[in-house]
Amino acid sequence: MKALLIKFNLSTGERAGGIDPRDKQLFCNGWQKLNHEDPEESYEIRLIKDARDMTQYENIEGVVILNGKESINKKIEEIVEVKYSISDKDLLLRILEKKDLLEEYPDLSDNSLMLLRQEHGVKVIRENKPNLIK
Repeated sequence: MKALLIKFNLSTGERAGGIDPRDKQLFCNGWQKLNHEDPEESYEIRLIKDARDMTQYENIEGVVILNGKESINKKIEEIVEVKYSISDKDLLLRILEKKDLLEEYPDLSDNSLMLLRQEHGVKVIRENKPNLIK
């Protein structure tokens, strides 16, 4: 199993090496790191679904060939952020009020949700990790 780690420009959609994002044999399962502050520093991982010649991607700035499931999964975990969601907002607000945490966490940003989940064990916050290759 092989994949490509591709640097791309979030503003223009241009991929390193001129890689076509519409190539159906380069599968991306949402494995992206989108950098809104510096759009030229965004990355994605694309699985290679055919038997293409990999030498075409060697020595291209902004393209890294990933070999094997373990290497691909490690890079997925490295670049794709864990997202947090709320299963029941009303219940969450009641929990925060009961634990006297409303002032400490006035917003429900991803960082606040992460801290509430990890440090306070609030179960109505779900941790959504990226899908790995099985």
